[in-house]
Amino acid sequence: MNTMVLRSKISVNRFSSARIAAVAVLTLVAVPAVGVGSTAEAAPTARAAAAGEPRCTEGESWKGGGWGQYADVWACMKTDGRMLDITAHAACYYALGTYEQCSATGRWTLRKDGKDVASSISGAEVVYPGPGTYELDMYIEARGRSASSSSDNLQVSGHHVRTVTFDTPLIDGPLLDGAASPSVYDPSALTVTNKGNQPAKAVVIKLEGSDITKVTNDKRCKPNDWGDLECALGDVAPKSSVSVPLERDALDDICMSDRGFTFWTYKAENFPESAGKSLCRD
Repeated sequence: MNTMVLRSKISVNRFSSARIAAVAVLTLVAVPAVGVGSTAEAAPTARAAAAGEPRCTEGESWKGGGWGQYADVWACMKTDGRMLDITAHAACYYALGTYEQCSATGRWTLRKDGKDVASSISGAEVVYPGPGTYELDMYIEARGRSASSSSDNLQVSGHHVRTVTFDTPLIDGPLLDGAASPSVYDPSALTVTNKGNQPAKAVVIKLEGSDITKVTNDKRCKPNDWGDLECALGDVAPKSSVSVPLERDALDDICMSDRGFTFWTYKAENFPESAGKSLCRD
């Protein structure tokens, strides 16, 4: 079984002592769990980490705008066989040392056979697409700042592209995935799909926000004691979907006045409630 460590493409003679120490630490924590994810250029190791520990891609160095500025960037992935989480990471340097503050944000897409199969922002879980080899395309923005600075000293961004392989099997049971349809930019319905291999019992879509009862006329949707709207949709068989239609004019009015507090979630008796998704177009 191939696993990986984080390796920089910068030659060793360009490393500061602080940078060497930082990369050494990253190498230790980046050892992947068996059955989570790996890169095409993975380095073999006999060490097996605990289940659920992330695996990380091989890092690369991006040059900053100032003399001696650069950032090492990489992505880490973990899955429990149900959900997938991919996060952006960076270490930020200048000619004489390491920036005290370094952050990384990003958005990513997984592709298989040239087709998009999953996408999200760094740190936001999505439904795990299952075992296989994928292309990971992650747009990463890294920012570095010294302790005495009130603004970023370093800012770099770009696409971090790697081939990754997941071998964690999908967990038996329901696996719900929700999305606005036909798209998040043109929502006319909220759709929940069971991508698992067993029925999802008593699926519920919940909508939260001011005047939320105006968003749909679906008779399956009733206000609860907290003023949210709960839509009882029954059981959903494997590879099947269920939808709640939206009243577009009412939704647009609500989003104009209450944009930051209008969300929807979904759950089942045998599937935990999802993270909140915005009902409003970004």
